[in-house]
Amino acid sequence: MSKATLLRTHRRSGFTLTELLVVILIVAVLATISLTIVSRVRDRANDSLAVMHMRQIGLGIAGYMSDNQRLPRFSGTGVSSALSTANTLTHAYVLQPYLGLEEPTSEIRYVELFKPPGLKRDQMNGKANWYELRCYGMYSTNDIHKTKAYLPKGTLSDSSGIDVGPFGRNGTSGRPTTDGWSTAILDRSLLKFAEDNGVRVPDLSMVPAMMELCASQKQWPWSVPSTPIRGDHVNVLYFDWHVGSVSPDYFFKR
Repeated sequence: MSKATLLRTHRRSGFTLTELLVVILIVAVLATISLTIVSRVRDRANDSLAVMHMRQIGLGIAGYMSDNQRLPRFSGTGVSSALSTANTLTHAYVLQPYLGLEEPTSEIRYVELFKPPGLKRDQMNGKANWYELRCYGMYSTNDIHKTKAYLPKGTLSDSSGIDVGPFGRNGTSGRPTTDGWSTAILDRSLLKFAEDNGVRVPDLSMVPAMMELCASQKQWPWSVPSTPIRGDHVNVLYFDWHVGSVSPDYFFKR
């Protein structure tokens, strides 16, 4: 084989700039598609985990109600993940026996069960830690628009005439001054709603108990953020302890 033939063979074994650019473009497109698919799969997995967590919390509340014939009372409508003997009215402390959590001690710990799976940094309102946020909202008749809520104001009032929500009502000190609703009060609230609105008695499976919202601590009133945790829906735990989802527009925005 002549020297010229060898040179021509060597030149043909390489890639032209155009061929390299085409290969790079194909690799980039495939990488983008793969990342999109992975992101969607991860989002679906996080959503499924969130539903599982909320259902577990609901079963914990149901267990408490079965033992005490009333809903538990908490120190606020924003779910607190703090667990310690110094925080006896947080959700983690009250539900500890029903959720299989570690025994509380004097040391404050934060229970991962109450962390919304898939929470992103840009949804944290500048906070450094997830537990500085309120990412689950327990039902309060003060915080959902009357046309969107099945449990109306005035179902139960305390001695001062102030409305009491299903999980009790806080005093000025932030400590609950009333117990959570009993089964009888829940039933009465449904009847009152039907009478006030001229509709059939709704089922507890239609009444929200806990919503997967995310707002900064001390941000009041509760509202759906511009970017909900799940993007296109809000997970909701109902009073029959199943979990469903609704559009963010379901909730009242002030």
